Amino acid sequence: MLTRSAKTSARSLTMPPKRGLFGRRVSLRIKLPMVVIFLLLFALFASSYLSIQAAKTALTDTLKNELIAQTASKAELIRSNLIWTKTSAVDLAASAEVGNYDEESIKKAIRNTLSHNEQIFGSTIAYEPFEFQANAYYWSPYYSRTPGGELQFTQLGNPEYNYFGWEWYTLPKEKNTPVLSPPYFDAGGGEIWMVTWSAPFYDDAGKFRGVATADIAFSQTQNIVNQITVGKSGYAFLLSPEGVILGIGENGGEYQTMVDSMIAAAQSPKSSGWASMVSSMIKGNSGFAETIDPQGRSMFVAYSPIGLETGWSLGLAFPQAELFQSALQLQNTLGIYTAIVAVIIGAFLFVYTLSITEPLRRLTFYVNRFSSDKITRNIEPVQIHTRDELEDLSNAFHNITSDLQNTFSNFEERIAERTRETERRSILLKAVADVGKAITSFRDLSELLQQTTYLINDNFGYYHIGIFLLDEHKEYAVLSAANSEGGRRMLERGHQLKVGETGIVGYVTQNAKARIALDVGKDAVYFDNPDLPETRSEMALPLIVSGQILGALDVQSTEPQAFSDEDSATLQILAEQLAVAIQNANLFNETEKALEASRAAYSELSREAWSKILRNQPRIGFIATPPTTTRTHSEVVEPSIAKAFDTGDIIIGNDNLTISIPVKVRGQTIGAIRLKKAEIAEAWTQEEINLAIALSDQVSGALESARLYRESQQTGAREALVSDISSRISAISNTDAILRETVQELGQALGDASVTFQLLNQFNGQKQAEIQIKGNEPPGEIRKARE
Repeated sequence: MLTRSAKTSARSLTMPPKRGLFGRRVSLRIKLPMVVIFLLLFALFASSYLSIQAAKTALTDTLKNELIAQTASKAELIRSNLIWTKTSAVDLAASAEVGNYDEESIKKAIRNTLSHNEQIFGSTIAYEPFEFQANAYYWSPYYSRTPGGELQFTQLGNPEYNYFGWEWYTLPKEKNTPVLSPPYFDAGGGEIWMVTWSAPFYDDAGKFRGVATADIAFSQTQNIVNQITVGKSGYAFLLSPEGVILGIGENGGEYQTMVDSMIAAAQSPKSSGWASMVSSMIKGNSGFAETIDPQGRSMFVAYSPIGLETGWSLGLAFPQAELFQSALQLQNTLGIYTAIVAVIIGAFLFVYTLSITEPLRRLTFYVNRFSSDKITRNIEPVQIHTRDELEDLSNAFHNITSDLQNTFSNFEERIAERTRETERRSILLKAVADVGKAITSFRDLSELLQQTTYLINDNFGYYHIGIFLLDEHKEYAVLSAANSEGGRRMLERGHQLKVGETGIVGYVTQNAKARIALDVGKDAVYFDNPDLPETRSEMALPLIVSGQILGALDVQSTEPQAFSDEDSATLQILAEQLAVAIQNANLFNETEKALEASRAAYSELSREAWSKILRNQPRIGFIATPPTTTRTHSEVVEPSIAKAFDTGDIIIGNDNLTISIPVKVRGQTIGAIRLKKAEIAEAWTQEEINLAIALSDQVSGALESARLYRESQQTGAREALVSDISSRISAISNTDAILRETVQELGQALGDASVTFQLLNQFNGQKQAEIQIKGNEPPGEIRKARE
């Protein structure tokens, strides 16, 4: 820049002097403020722009994470609501599998399921043809709720409603697992849209018998979708695998749910990228998209599949304009602050130039550090003490970061806490279902109780599980099974607790109510147990079946606050299943004992009858030498036959061509069969020996049937003879004639026996009359003897 003297010399030499601002020397006091103001304004506007862009980026990334997390959380909520109702169908199927229902008891079981589960609209147990009753091809009693909340009964089993072709019946039958049906309209029933959980059940041989169902009003799922809040003007929507809109929030547009297709809506000229997003949702993918919906609004959309093989997909749409509204407000605020600061800096530039540039540098640095990947970190606030808008601006930025950090942290904590609760509830219910299903396979009571403690320990990880059963007098609860070392020591010494007096087990067995001791050291009804020194929490659940208490399930943990009311309610389901299993095991054992006693008694009678037959008739045998069969009465028995008869085992000859097989009836050997091949034949194969054994079994069965038939004939003949003699005698009124007829009939019936009939005086033993006859004397001799 030229000095004033140089500029004067130049003007005097080259051109006339000029006047004005640009024609003379400008003072640095003016130039510097102008430059600084220009640079300051540029810097402030640049920093404002960068701040807004950084804020937009941070908000977008934050929203993306929050929207994805919220979508997953709401999808989990829908899954949890569906899984919660699934247990009703599974429990009802388990009851149908282990119980032998009549018509009234099966209706009662279905009514109880609806009474205890208000979320279920209707339920049925549908049987295969002739499985419930031998003459019933259809059998599917169905209870559903009326609009007034009452239960109404419908018999679905009829030719007009052939439930064997409906998906709620065919899908679980094909897949051998509980299945959730697609939404369908219950025409003629509840007149609502619903979905159905169907759980198959089987007999003891694993044969499919039918399915148990739990109908859920689909409006429950739609209400969940409609009540999801996505910002102020966003919305949630739920799609089927075919792209049909199953549910949508009120801000999503005017659609007819269960009818309109989002695929068709995506063809709107206002939309952009919406069709590809819908296609990804239908394929079962999860993700995040920036798109324009059919209403022409720019949206951020996060979507996630519901799962459970439904093919449903949930989407949450958040308006971009709503997200950037705060950023635009911040931009306007920064513009105002920038203008105010520029005016103030222009007035006091000479004094505060340096004090302004340094805070701006530090503020710019602070703004640049504010990004989405550091939003969860604690960023040290910028220290600006200029007592002007720059300090306010720095404080505003710090407040924004603090608020965002707190909001994000609290939101993450809530999402994590709800996710943990949902996962824990799902795991707990699944474990209860697994344990309940496993214990139904045991028939021996001791094995059932012991294995149940192990199964509960494996699935829940509790410190000690004990099962107490009441004694005959219901005075003591006796420990019958335990999983822990201390519990086994208690079993060895016959540990028992007084009902109504000792510990929470005594309380539960008397009052039939669950009891929780969160700090057993302070609980009034707990007494320290040296065998279980690590116990800090205890829960006892009553074992009740058919209104009768059988005992208690005792669960102990090393954690001081291990159990909640929700745990008690969930594990009570397991306790009820265990009580039913105990009752079934007791009934099974009693039935087995009665059957075994019956078999033993019948076997003893059969052996005595065959022993009498073998003693009273000569030895009989048959020899078959094709083409003839001859009968032999020889008392000499072939050695191999005798050996088979004596040992009861199969005897193979040294030549491998002869085998002797014992014939057994009820474990008693009554004869033997000898089979001999020709000299040129091959040795007996195992298949041929098995065939011969089967032949022996058939012979023994036929002989036993023949014996029973002969005994029945003899019994019938005796009864007919007695009846005939009785009828003849009853037709005679004369005493002598009665005596004569009685002796005559007995003589004829007994053959060679001699029959004597006498009437004696009761007081002196004097013979009043005597009739004697031999069984082969004719009637004339009888009359002569009488005369």
